[in-house]
Amino acid sequence: TTVTDSSGAYTFTNVISGSYVVVESDPSGYSSTNDADGTSTNDENEVAVSVASGDDSTGNDFLDTQPATIRGEVRDDTDADGILTDPDSGISGVTIELYADDGTGNPTGGVLDTTVTDSSGAYTFTNVISGSYVVVESDPSGYSSTADTDLPNDNQIGVSVAAGDTRSNNDFLDTEPATIRGEVRDDTDADGILTDPDSGISGVTIELYADDGTGNPTGGVLDTTLTDSSGAYTFTNVISGSYVVVESDPNGYTSTADTDLPNDNQIGVSVAAGDTSSNNDFLDTEPATIRGEVRDDTDADGILTDPDSGISGVTIELYADDGTGNPTGGVLDTTVTDSSGAYTCL
Repeated sequence: TTVTDSSGAYTFTNVISGSYVVVESDPSGYSSTNDADGTSTNDENEVAVSVASGDDSTGNDFLDTQPATIRGEVRDDTDADGILTDPDSGISGVTIELYADDGTGNPTGGVLDTTVTDSSGAYTFTNVISGSYVVVESDPSGYSSTADTDLPNDNQIGVSVAAGDTRSNNDFLDTEPATIRGEVRDDTDADGILTDPDSGISGVTIELYADDGTGNPTGGVLDTTLTDSSGAYTFTNVISGSYVVVESDPNGYTSTADTDLPNDNQIGVSVAAGDTSSNNDFLDTEPATIRGEVRDDTDADGILTDPDSGISGVTIELYADDGTGNPTGGVLDTTVTDSSGAYTCL
């Protein structure tokens, strides 16, 4: 047995002729990268040597390196703000993989190492030799990514390490998306009662906007969907925040109610991470039409089937019926007869 000197050299003297194996014990904090046998397996550390009488066998060398460490965390970005300095709690059990860097910041080749985050959301790769790598996170089930420490937000972080380095804070933020759902129903009796068992209307356009802080939509459309055959709609993968759901009345319908007064075809919804906000419902009805004519009964016989000519410009008003055939309340609609004496109330 011997130990290397200050230059790293070692010597065995007084060796009789024969075949031997020189075995190195990696120094503390180092791992093997190669040896003179050409074996780069880290746990080999053995060089076979045969010597005859008087031989001086040199070049029986070993290469070791101080491995680097790459570490970071996966945290639950509950407010989905993507701010890495927030004190978000960790997510355990997330799969993290280590790849070589292809030179452009993307992974190449096979997986070099795999680990999962611990109970605090932390992960560590040890025994990493110097070089350039890409750390890749697989979003846990039900989560989507909001940020990582290496833009863009693509679930991969490029990391370069030298021998003995420890590279920390290679962090990922994920959030549990929320769901917003509701229905559009046919309010056939136009009573505006949301608890009635009205049937759904399919194919209605529903749009999702950000809330401007006053319950009104702002900015561009964030998502669009159509109601299904039962009149239901769903927005998935919604990050926490405040939104406005906007319905476009289907052709031939008008709105009678929605779950967020006033009846203006928009519903304000606030969701936290992982929430499901349901019953964001709209009621629509197909309006009826009332029409008729005012005609000039020149012979004053009161026969409605006579081909009397119409009188234009006559005021016609629509009221509710008090139950006895008489008007009650205010005027619901006003129109005037056209040039043929005809009128229409919608």
